[in-house]
Amino acid sequence: MKLDRGTKARSTLDLAKLALGAGLVERSSVYVRESLRLEPDGGDARITEARAALRQGQPDKALLALDAHDHYHPDLRDAPHVALLRIEALARSGRSPLAREIADRLCRMCPDDVRPHRMAAALALETQDEDVAARELSHVVRLCPSDGAARRALAHLVALEDPQRAIDLLMSDPVDRHGASQRLAVARLLRAVGRERDAVEMMRLLLNEHPEEADLWHEMGLLYSDLGAMDRADKCLRRAVTLGCRRQSRAALATLLMRVGRFAEAGWEWWTLYHSHHDDIESAMGLCVCAMALGRPSVVKRITQKIAAHSSRSERRQWALGMSQNAVIGRALQQAQLGAPQHQARTSSPLRALLARSAQSLSKQAQTHPDRADTFYHLAICQRELGKQDAARSSVAQALSINPRYVAAGALAATLGDAQPHLAA
Repeated sequence: MKLDRGTKARSTLDLAKLALGAGLVERSSVYVRESLRLEPDGGDARITEARAALRQGQPDKALLALDAHDHYHPDLRDAPHVALLRIEALARSGRSPLAREIADRLCRMCPDDVRPHRMAAALALETQDEDVAARELSHVVRLCPSDGAARRALAHLVALEDPQRAIDLLMSDPVDRHGASQRLAVARLLRAVGRERDAVEMMRLLLNEHPEEADLWHEMGLLYSDLGAMDRADKCLRRAVTLGCRRQSRAALATLLMRVGRFAEAGWEWWTLYHSHHDDIESAMGLCVCAMALGRPSVVKRITQKIAAHSSRSERRQWALGMSQNAVIGRALQQAQLGAPQHQARTSSPLRALLARSAQSLSKQAQTHPDRADTFYHLAICQRELGKQDAARSSVAQALSINPRYVAAGALAATLGDAQPHLAA
């Protein structure tokens, strides 16, 4: 009797669903086949068949089951639970454009259903369509605030263009905002938006919990450098080197030492790096510039020859500009601290042209990144040594307006009124 067949088909289908839920996919498929033998037009059985096929990694078989479902039940073709299965099957069978088309249509049909938005976001990320992915992830976060994965993915996508939004997304995570990795991401974003003090406080908490993490000490050193607290930056970077973050922290430490005019110490750090990696152009160029500043022409000649053998002219030019800029700033600070008279600076420092070039480069950087206090501070140092006192006062004032607690900038501002130009024309 037809009624008995239908009853038996549904009870068999219940067993199929239970087996699928328990991970017994093959057993579930056996029950599904029996249910469909008894009732070929069973729509729920076709859907279960498609789910089982996807669990078995057979998206083409899942699509056949969905086609059969649509044949018997055309009115349910666009139902969300059917469309979502079709989207997944199409995506897994390599037909992502069609999957995205159906996902976009389903998002418009069901704007308050989080599932199609999740699917659309995943498909957009797969094809690197970040604008669409960000839009759909925004919907997911709105509809499901506890979805930490969507929140973190969205924060990552918007961090470059809107770091403050990324911070808000991570800090408002109801589940994971206190996690160490989450707070580290927030600290980095706070630094990116110029909120170095807030970043320092968050990093301090992280260091209290993870005092042996070399990377945390490295990032704290960079933060203190941004704030102009050079002594603290020095200690943090040395701690990072001790804990094993040797390459990047030693390079950052050497750069810091150059910027404060401690060329002998900087040269030692560059030499240590160069001794371990003879083909590293950064450490070689740093060592060369320090040797030049210390008046060691034989070292300069020897390292210059080795640099030429391992780099192109454009690479050497790029690294030389950055290293020379650091050296110029360091030499200017060194002379200011020693109180070098004007005529001595003119005769003993061949760096006037580099000072002018560095000031020009820093001016461009200040236009591109007007929220960087350290850029304006270093620009003020170059302008002061070039005799451009008014421009230097303006630049250091800009640095302090961005970060009123910039220690080095405050000290420079205090001396600029009485300072004598060292390299005045």
